[in-house]
Amino acid sequence: MAKSKNVSTKKKQPAKKKSSRKKQPQSLLPALLFLGLAAGLIAVLYLFFGHCPPPEKPTYQKKISSQSGAKKLTPKKPVAGIKKKSSPDSTAPTTTESSHLTIYRLSPDFSQTLSTTIPCNPDLTRTEKARRIIHYLTLPGERDQPPLPRATRLRTASFKAPLITIDLSGDVRKDLINSGANDEMLTVACLTHSLLASFPGFNTLQILIDGEKQKTLAGHIDISSPLGY
Repeated sequence: MAKSKNVSTKKKQPAKKKSSRKKQPQSLLPALLFLGLAAGLIAVLYLFFGHCPPPEKPTYQKKISSQSGAKKLTPKKPVAGIKKKSSPDSTAPTTTESSHLTIYRLSPDFSQTLSTTIPCNPDLTRTEKARRIIHYLTLPGERDQPPLPRATRLRTASFKAPLITIDLSGDVRKDLINSGANDEMLTVACLTHSLLASFPGFNTLQILIDGEKQKTLAGHIDISSPLGY
């Protein structure tokens, strides 16, 4: 009986050794498969990224360099001597105006008006001509009398046919404070007729005093609305 036990134990030991030897090759297969897959993945990545063109940085840099070297647009300066076209100046002289001015002044006894003509440069503007008329209406004379006080001056003038508008300084009232209706009427007549006779195409005159409309010059003759001959 003892011998049979020994034989059985001897037969079982080789079987264990054989089974251990068979399992070793099987444990290496996963590692080999993993290495093969990793190598394949690396090869694919290398092929993909190795043949991809680099990002187009040079083109972007070229655009930046071209923009930095480009000239900046600046507004053009107006050429000297060239003016923009504008609407016709109402104060500019026209071809229908003559080279002389008609002036109405008072007779020596202040009873009526007397007319006279004075030469004038036709190149003067209408405002300059109107200023010259007011100036002549204030000058003392030997054969006639000035209808306006010496200190009277023309502040502004506008010409919009058929109306002329003049703005006189308040000095125009100085000599008319204590005068009668006849003196005031002759003063207004000299002023109105001188301006309307010197500018063809205009037939009414609006008189302003210090920029505002006034009822009268000295309380007698209405000048709040345009006046005619």
